[in-house]
Amino acid sequence: MSRRRRKGDKHAHIDRLAAQQGAGQERRDREREQAARAAAVPSSAARWLVPAPDGSEVPVVAVDVVAELLGLHPRTTLRSRQGERLRTLAGRVEGLVSAGAVCPSGTLLLDVLVVDPDRRQDLAPSLDLDALLSGEAPASSTMDRTIRLAEEMVARAAAHRDGEIDLAGVVAPPLPRHDEADEVAALVAVATDGAVLPANPSPAVSEVDAGWLPASPLELFLAAASGVVGGGSSPTGGAGGAAAVVGEGLARWLDGWVRGPDPWRQSLLDLVPVDADGLLRDAASRAGSDHPAVLGEALVGLVAGRHPFTGP
Repeated sequence: MSRRRRKGDKHAHIDRLAAQQGAGQERRDREREQAARAAAVPSSAARWLVPAPDGSEVPVVAVDVVAELLGLHPRTTLRSRQGERLRTLAGRVEGLVSAGAVCPSGTLLLDVLVVDPDRRQDLAPSLDLDALLSGEAPASSTMDRTIRLAEEMVARAAAHRDGEIDLAGVVAPPLPRHDEADEVAALVAVATDGAVLPANPSPAVSEVDAGWLPASPLELFLAAASGVVGGGSSPTGGAGGAAAVVGEGLARWLDGWVRGPDPWRQSLLDLVPVDADGLLRDAASRAGSDHPAVLGEALVGLVAGRHPFTGP
């Protein structure tokens, strides 16, 4: 091999390395841009705990439909670079739609994401008996509905960006987003990291006097039980106003158990036997009041002391 040939091969190799490094840098830039875009979108009330795809580290994950949808690049399609993220989100939404998920606002999730009634009918799960009896696949398959939902969701996100609709407002209860929402969400994330939470078709949000929180009552309980929230006799330091807010949410939830069926109650009792009346009574005694907003911190301390939770 001539010296000129070897030199040419060397330069070609250097060019390939440079191209690979450039592609890698572009990918990292896209990932940083995606992370920044997602972080800029506040959590919404369209939040559920849903089954994770096969092969995931945990069987159940939290999905915030509106925040994750608006966190995608505005030009995202099923064929774009973020197409897989859109497909995954649409698959989870399809499962929620099939379960008849209702947003905290009282509106069906399907109605929020799909405007045209005829299209809604196409996306609603249906049982094609003729196809089943003949051994064929039903006309409206899960994959087909997922693809159609993805297309509708992209159009709905565009309408939101154009100011035609406020998706976060449409799904929220008739309360403002609580000022401590982000801090509570961060504490819940720390407390439940790696924990196996139960899937639930009910929205994973809680309400207190001053607004709604992006966490289910069960997650609030686990955050209090882990000690990361602080408050009362908890062995950890306090967490500012978050302890009172988490405690108020818990107090309202536990107090509501006597008023009728609760979608999150059994999920907690499957984890630990809880004497709701005893917790509320003792918290009221410590706080000098039985008002949820007053006894909140005392309740958090009692939960941490009686039902310590250390994660998985």
